[in-house]
Amino acid sequence: MHRVTLTFDNGPTPGVTDRVLQVLDRAGIRATFFVIGGKLENPSAAALMREAHGAGHWIGNHTLTHMVALGDRPDPGYAEAEIGEAQIRIGEFSHPEKLFRPYGNDGLIGPHLLSRAAVSYLLEHDYWCVLWNCVSGDWRAGWRPASPRRRLRNGA
Repeated sequence: MHRVTLTFDNGPTPGVTDRVLQVLDRAGIRATFFVIGGKLENPSAAALMREAHGAGHWIGNHTLTHMVALGDRPDPGYAEAEIGEAQIRIGEFSHPEKLFRPYGNDGLIGPHLLSRAAVSYLLEHDYWCVLWNCVSGDWRAGWRPASPRRRLRNGA
């Protein structure tokens, strides 16, 4: 049996996340939403996170600002603020396992993702770090989706 886990990053975004939630609901699919803590200052975005959680989707932490990869800013204060402050804003809607996805800077995987300070913080506070193995690139100008079969075969 093959399993696919759907995750959505960089939200919640009014006008986008709400449409994704509708599609997932119609299909009876549950997913994980990795939210940017800073976006939760917008009441509409915070309401979307609550709606996703209420519909049975998992909520994970995708940093506070989504601006600089943690490995590119090795100071402990930066890691603590980016991870900890986002988690505070997510609050009771967080998945019990405290899921964390680092900012990837174009979906690239490498040492820029996590500093030693970030790894220490994640371990000390019992987070599960969740990476990715398929990046759609939908944020790029001129992006066109490939067929799902081709994406799964190519891992992209």
